Amino acid sequence: MRAASLELRLELHERLWRGQMWRPLLGFFLEAPQRRFAGPAYPSIDAHLSVRDVLAKYRAHAAWAASEPGDRVPSVAVTYGTPLLPALAGSGYRDDGHTAWAIPTGLSAESLKVPRLDPDLPFWGGYADKVRALAESAPQGVIVSTEPMAGPVEMLLGLLGPEQLLTDMFDAPEAVKARAAECLQLWKDVFDAGWELLGRPAGHVGFGVYLSGRSHLWSEDALALVGPRQFGEFFRGPIAAVAAHLDTCLLHTHSAGLSSTHMLSAIPELDGVEISNDPNGPPLEAIVRLGVWLQGAGKAVMFSNWLRPLSEKQVDYILDCVDPARSFITLTVRDEAEAAYYVDKVAKRFGRTAAGGHGAPAALDWPESQG
Repeated sequence: MRAASLELRLELHERLWRGQMWRPLLGFFLEAPQRRFAGPAYPSIDAHLSVRDVLAKYRAHAAWAASEPGDRVPSVAVTYGTPLLPALAGSGYRDDGHTAWAIPTGLSAESLKVPRLDPDLPFWGGYADKVRALAESAPQGVIVSTEPMAGPVEMLLGLLGPEQLLTDMFDAPEAVKARAAECLQLWKDVFDAGWELLGRPAGHVGFGVYLSGRSHLWSEDALALVGPRQFGEFFRGPIAAVAAHLDTCLLHTHSAGLSSTHMLSAIPELDGVEISNDPNGPPLEAIVRLGVWLQGAGKAVMFSNWLRPLSEKQVDYILDCVDPARSFITLTVRDEAEAAYYVDKVAKRFGRTAAGGHGAPAALDWPESQG
């Protein structure tokens, strides 16, 4: 299947953010090992690699990404993972070549102190050198971006660990809020520095979605740990502040956090939400219902299926429910032929009709029993 040009993909993504698409955008994960790992399909953690090795690795990835089926915008980024920010704040940092994680070092929110970004910190210096080198040697046909970062409360999760963070939310709530405010400042420091390192780009790509202007995809996995009361007390303010710092923003969440994630609809500064399903999470119907609710509030929604194959009946259910003007759907498929089948299916189903008019999501009421 011939891949669309970068210019066309960017135009489609701009329409997504304006709520003007006539069909859902599609992205694919290919099960075929020769495709999944060729390139590689997604660069592994590279904190230990030299700048030269990083550039060679990402040029290979760029060649793979440019030919990827579907609507995802090909991009490359220096990958340290979401533990980057906790590590800059003082946590331990570990990677095994496939993923990375933070090692909590803080004893409590009351005793913790989150610093501003120190440009002389060796860990930051190694990261900055690679980002700068990649920006100066950008492969053709791809967007150079910065890797998704943890949000302020997820940073605390990496610094304190889940048990201590949740304990402090009950026993020392003001200390948690104060540390979240410090994490917010560090987040802004790192984003601003990364944006400068990339030469103040016109946009950013996260999970294959293009965001224009000063933009970013960022993560709040910690939402999966709390309910609506804790969301309002600890998460709403930092999320709104990060979103207000950006021209376009996409927030990554997990379906395990549905009990409070619907409250993102009330944050006007937030442009979009990516809902990643979890193997032991809620059923597909609950995830789709949440996405439709968010779309009714004017948010673009990325429905992500992370290497978890869906039946065609399940795919049809998603297509039946979502607002095509504001949807990006990722699917796991066996090969390019199956990807081409779904591209053709969506094209025939939606055609080039006027976007909008979905209507139903705005009228839905979120039951108290769901959060």
